Amino acid sequence: AFQRRLAVSVLSAALLMTGCGASRGGTSSGSGGGTSSASGASGGGAPSGSGEGTDLNIGVTWNAATMDPQFCIEMNSATYINMCIGRLYTENSEHQLVPELAESVEISEDGKTYTFHLRPENRFGNGEPIRAEDFVYAWRRAVDPASGSQASYVFDDLCRLKNVEKIKEGKLSVEELGVSAPDDLTLRVELQEPCPYFLYVMALTPTAPMSRAFMEALDEPYGTSPESILSSGPFLVDRYDPLSTQVHYVRNPYYVFADQVKIPGICITQQKDEQQEMMAYQAGVLDAALLSGEVLSLTEGDPNLIEYGSASMYFMMPNFNRVEAFRNRNILAALNLSVNRESIAKNLMKQGHRALTRLIPDGFAKNPDGTDFAGEPDAFRENCGYAPEKALEYWKKGLKELGTDSLRFEILTESGHQDVSEVIAAEWMKLLPGLKVDIRPLNTQQQLQLMGNKDFDLCFTGWTADYPDPAGFLAIFTSDAFNNYGGFTDPEFDRLIKESSLELEPERRNEMLHEAERILVEDAGFIPLYTSGATWLVSDNVSGFHTDFTGFIQDCRFVEKREKAGGEG
Repeated sequence: AFQRRLAVSVLSAALLMTGCGASRGGTSSGSGGGTSSASGASGGGAPSGSGEGTDLNIGVTWNAATMDPQFCIEMNSATYINMCIGRLYTENSEHQLVPELAESVEISEDGKTYTFHLRPENRFGNGEPIRAEDFVYAWRRAVDPASGSQASYVFDDLCRLKNVEKIKEGKLSVEELGVSAPDDLTLRVELQEPCPYFLYVMALTPTAPMSRAFMEALDEPYGTSPESILSSGPFLVDRYDPLSTQVHYVRNPYYVFADQVKIPGICITQQKDEQQEMMAYQAGVLDAALLSGEVLSLTEGDPNLIEYGSASMYFMMPNFNRVEAFRNRNILAALNLSVNRESIAKNLMKQGHRALTRLIPDGFAKNPDGTDFAGEPDAFRENCGYAPEKALEYWKKGLKELGTDSLRFEILTESGHQDVSEVIAAEWMKLLPGLKVDIRPLNTQQQLQLMGNKDFDLCFTGWTADYPDPAGFLAIFTSDAFNNYGGFTDPEFDRLIKESSLELEPERRNEMLHEAERILVEDAGFIPLYTSGATWLVSDNVSGFHTDFTGFIQDCRFVEKREKAGGEG
């Protein structure tokens, strides 16, 4: 959260934060006026994309770690990559899953074979046809041990393609992966086991097609220049440098739904921080800005503020294998009931954050009948509400059972969440006598390294689901999950998650997921804190702007930007 008030200087903002397209009210050439042209971008051969209207200028506070879809493992890179890729499936503006490059799909009775029929008019940004073999090549590339891509988790963890484990172990060649192309427009996928949410997986970034011919013709690493990026989606990259803070896109005339794309160009600019981002928006340099924390207090009541639902939750992860006290149910109950989540969400994290007293955030997933999976937000209030007196009772019982009158442990936290960790630690030490809590703030890379080594007592962390299904959160707590750094284990929980992944009857599967969440919360496998929504400021001369279900990754296919009255942008 910001520790200082925002002092806006429109003049300085305009000087310091120029957009790579036109600002509001201006015009854009499509290629942005840079040395690169769209004819050389995204595989070459495309028109410049210039036309009526102006660029959409978007501000975020991160850059892309990669522009290669088969190497994308995090939201930051997907923000940039998804502008220029197509996938078999995508979301519409109502977050409903709809075919994109696929025209239709047939699913076998056992749920293990998917046969996709591609749209014959699909084209890459260089005008070459997109064929089933381009998906086969892309997916093999992602799981090939020789590539070193961590995005293989999409085909091995989220779902399990046939033979993927043996391929990763080097026991089979990548040609044995369960994906094939019987003909140019037919893609057949064979799974090791059913995956009820498989079509959602088909909307993820690493599943985008890639041309072998394009890759083999490159004389530089993929994604290091506009010329080395191949588009299969609504936009082409026409100006980009890995060290730059800006990426510029123009319309892809070969996109299968090109007639629906209205905006001629898009510029994503990385801002230093959200204070600078707010200044750029107020100066008219940005049309859309993603904001959070203290800076949002300055936007209260702004009609242009859009809050999207959350696919992110933050929590404390106890290390059960390192701290004996965390294996005591009374100690964990005391810690859970001593966190004032409502105060943290409202007064510290502020707009876009809500207290969380369970694992699945409200509005994230639905039951088979269409109701909210987390439709009873207070269902676990007895386990995770704020009840200091009850917490003290549990605390005294726990200390007695442990044969001690004091405890001390350390919270490992990323520096950006140090303030939240300090508030929680202070509350715990105030309410629970004999407790001493230390804080260890580190940068993200250092924190992840210690988490991976299981070198922590209690860790402040978060998780953003890959797909809008309860399993997207629940699966990270199974005994063998890579991300289960704290070592939570419960045989019944594991059984339910495993069987739910194979269950094709929606009602039965839903019951299993609800029961699994109940076990996790009542066993105190984690300490839920809050859910984080995405809050955007979007100029009132922009329409059709929306994001995917996470609230962070923009979908600009249907955006329109009009010039304001009097030429004001």
